[in-house]
Amino acid sequence: MKAVPGNSFRLNVQGLETASASIGKVSALTAKRALQLGAMGEKGRERQFAPLDCSLLTITLAESGAGLFYAWFNELIVNGKTSERAGRLEWLAPNFATTIGFADLGNLGIVRYAPVPVVSSSDANARVEVDMYCETMNLTIA
Repeated sequence: MKAVPGNSFRLNVQGLETASASIGKVSALTAKRALQLGAMGEKGRERQFAPLDCSLLTITLAESGAGLFYAWFNELIVNGKTSERAGRLEWLAPNFATTIGFADLGNLGIVRYAPVPVVSSSDANARVEVDMYCETMNLTIA
């Protein structure tokens, strides 16, 4: 699955709403949950779902608007504080106003904050990539 191009999505991370406006690209987000066989019951082995396995969510945003993400990275990684957040990734219709679906993301945490290498001299805008993990996800299709 390809990354979502600019303006066809909206990502809001709790407490970082103003920085979220600087996001230009969001990676594909995947989740899977395996079915496991549990303990032996009256009707044989019980089936249970394993914990949700979500991919990292990678975003690219303008460095000028990334200060809140950098502060969150320092809080969580450098200072070791527990500061997971909630978020919502919305997919937008071609009119860029109607939400066609969304994923509520729980227990988001930032694991990487890094500058995007400049490819050419015509690319004057400095950007950063941020990787976040997600522990829960609820998908809604409108």
